[in-house]
Amino acid sequence: MMDRRTLPENIRLVLAAARARARNRTLYGAALGLGICVLGLLLAEFLLDYHLDIPAAMRAVLLLAALGACARAAFVLLVRPLGALPDAAGLARGVERAYPELEGRFITAVQLSAEGNPAAAHVSRELVATVVRDADRGARRIDAGRVYPLRGLLAPAAVLAVLAALWLAVVLWKGDVLGVWGSRLALANVPWPRSVVLRVVEPEGSPVLVAKGDDLMIEVEVVKGRARQVELLCDWDGVRSTEVMTRFGRYTFRHTMANLTRGFTFAARGGDGRTAPVSVKLVARPRIEKITAAVRYPAYAGRPDETSEDGSIRALAGSAVAFEAWVRPRIKEATFRLYGTGKDEPLAERRLEVRAEEEFSVIEGAFDVTQTGYYACALVSEEGFANTEQNRYRVRAIPDGVPVVRIAEPSVKEECTLGARLGIKATATDDWGLAAAWFAHAVKNPEDPEPRPEEKTPLAIEAGAREAALGHVFDLGGARVREGSTIEWHIGAQDAAGGVGLSAEHVIVVVRPEDLRAILFDRLTMVREDLRSAAQLQDRARERLSALARDTREQATLESSAAGPLGQSRSDAQAMARRLDAAAQELARVRDRMARNQVADLKEQKWVGSLGEELKAIAGEKVAPLGRDIGKLAEAAGAGNASPTALPALIDRQGEIKDALQDIIDRMTEYGDLNQLARQLRDLYEAEERVKAMTREMLGK
Repeated sequence: MMDRRTLPENIRLVLAAARARARNRTLYGAALGLGICVLGLLLAEFLLDYHLDIPAAMRAVLLLAALGACARAAFVLLVRPLGALPDAAGLARGVERAYPELEGRFITAVQLSAEGNPAAAHVSRELVATVVRDADRGARRIDAGRVYPLRGLLAPAAVLAVLAALWLAVVLWKGDVLGVWGSRLALANVPWPRSVVLRVVEPEGSPVLVAKGDDLMIEVEVVKGRARQVELLCDWDGVRSTEVMTRFGRYTFRHTMANLTRGFTFAARGGDGRTAPVSVKLVARPRIEKITAAVRYPAYAGRPDETSEDGSIRALAGSAVAFEAWVRPRIKEATFRLYGTGKDEPLAERRLEVRAEEEFSVIEGAFDVTQTGYYACALVSEEGFANTEQNRYRVRAIPDGVPVVRIAEPSVKEECTLGARLGIKATATDDWGLAAAWFAHAVKNPEDPEPRPEEKTPLAIEAGAREAALGHVFDLGGARVREGSTIEWHIGAQDAAGGVGLSAEHVIVVVRPEDLRAILFDRLTMVREDLRSAAQLQDRARERLSALARDTREQATLESSAAGPLGQSRSDAQAMARRLDAAAQELARVRDRMARNQVADLKEQKWVGSLGEELKAIAGEKVAPLGRDIGKLAEAAGAGNASPTALPALIDRQGEIKDALQDIIDRMTEYGDLNQLARQLRDLYEAEERVKAMTREMLGK
């Protein structure tokens, strides 16, 4: 260490002053730095807490961080610099830097005067004394303030002044809240007093549950003060956003968060007002994840139960359906509704019991299939959310149609005599089985104002059969009718479900035998005229084929153009066969009507029947084969390998058909002439009888 007693007084005073100046500068700098740190950290904490309303836990963290920062600043600015203050040599070097005109004499004097300095051993005492005296004379004008000036503290002082001014502004601006801030700084849960107070009107409470995909309307009301603008500060799992709300009126602000797909937290800010954070959590609406339905058919259908794996139903009307559905998330309420097609009001509605099964809720229900439509289940989750878009499950009701009854014989309107026995043939069909069938008729006599009550006669049928041939003989003699009466009749059938099907209404007109005979004769006349028309068609077909034969007699093979006329001839033959079959059927009906009404003797019935058989034979044995052969020739002509030599044989066969038809026409004409003569004689006889009756009446008077 420096031996202070060996140094002159002036040098010792300079070193003491410089040492004190260095210590003071360190103390002043530390005070300014700590003041800046404390005031800055407190101002930052105040502003952050005031604007962000920091929770107590976060405030505690910030306070500990600030205390740590201040402790670190005290160590760096005060403790470490005080421990590193310069020694005498260091002070001397500082003096030399401040006073370069000393030219090193001051530091040399200090160093050579130091005890134990090895350099002093090589220097004479006189030289040392001289250097010390020169340094002592120079020390008289040394100022310690120049050695360690305080100019370097101006910038920190300015910063500290700015922070002090800011704090003064805070005191003037929000001096009334500094007490609250002090309490909050002490980690007390004291709310900030605000000039603007906001309140979240909708939604209420926190957390708020919202169905995923729904919109959330947020409404904020200014309870105190005025706010030109209100914003929503949103936090989407760390991603922040700001939404500007729309003003409605003077104090209300609204904003809609559309189609939410994730949860978030929001707070409203307006002026210095800020609401508490509101947490929004999304929940899924309940939906049916799986559904099965069992269909039980009516017993009469004879079908086993069926299962639908997707809930859709296609079943016979009257079937019973039982379904089971698994719902997620869990629900507290379920309502079943059954709708008909195009109907807004449900056909059936009932609450369903709900039971829990693992993460699902299970519901069960049942209904009867009555008509086509759909069914749905309204679900309400445990959080209170309903399934606004309900799954619709199709229900297709297959109607149990009533039996279909068709009458094959007789025709819709039939003329019969009093003694007729009318044979009736019909068929009845049903999808699921017949239970009963009957013949029903109602008689209306000319003198009765209303028809008699309908009478039913059961018909034999196999129960459960899906198709049945029905037959009945209606004896007009036992029906209490007279000439001129009208009988309306039909055949009905009933299925196992109670559905009733009726045939078309048929009519029987009771006529005199001679009138019916005249009617049947007219029918024969119509058949004869139709046969004449068919014979003329046959003539034209023969002429067409003959013309083709003349045009192609010089050809070795028929050209392809001949396929057209040959095709037309084939069509003529097919049409001829159909007309002959129709004429044969009509003759058979005339014969049957003659027999059941007893208006012709057996010989006459056989004659009419034989005509029909002959027509069938002509159609089946001559006309049909002719059409097939002409068709084969047409195909061969189209292929270019048909010979015209085949045409004459076909023409001859057409002539044979024409001759056979003409023979039948001639016989029918002869029969018609005889019947016409008989009718005229009968009419003459009836006229004579009427004259006699009138004469007797006049003579009696």
